[in-house]
Amino acid sequence: MDVLTFIAALVESLAWPLATVVVAVLFRKQLISLLARLRKGKVGPAEFEFEEGVRALEKEASDIPRAPSRVGTPTISLVTSNPRAAILEAWLEVEEQATALALTKGLVRPTARRNPVGVLRGLESSDILSDEHKAILAQLRNLRNQAAHEPDFSPSADSVLSYVQLSRDLKNELERLSRSSVPPDVPATTSRRPGRG
Repeated sequence: MDVLTFIAALVESLAWPLATVVVAVLFRKQLISLLARLRKGKVGPAEFEFEEGVRALEKEASDIPRAPSRVGTPTISLVTSNPRAAILEAWLEVEEQATALALTKGLVRPTARRNPVGVLRGLESSDILSDEHKAILAQLRNLRNQAAHEPDFSPSADSVLSYVQLSRDLKNELERLSRSSVPPDVPATTSRRPGRG
């Protein structure tokens, strides 16, 4: 092997590693941003979408007052052991409060507890919720649907805790709205007989 062949082989073997270092230096900020989003373990498209959705929701929900009670120890243990169950439980609390609000404002009948989709549609078509509240409610529901229906769903604990906290914040806001005032004409569920009372 002569000197020129040795130098050619050396340059050929160093070309890709050198190109990789140059690309890493040129795109350092973008790579750091991308790596910050990745978590240890399996992060599939569903988990990534969920985490991105929660981050976007946190920015959008900045005007909603934070819930006075923070996430407790039982919830944290549920988040780490079964994130799907923690998300579903947090959503059920929002759904129950949304149903209570719709009943208080006379938007639905008492049988609405069997039709949560109808409750949400009633609230979305009313003027009781602000556009921000409606958007947050819809996004929380979409994220819950994703958690419920994606097989092998395992997002980061931080994103699940954020989802639970956002759900509690919205639940408290819905509770505040249901206490604010009761409409005078709540639809009657039974008709009165003539000649009585």
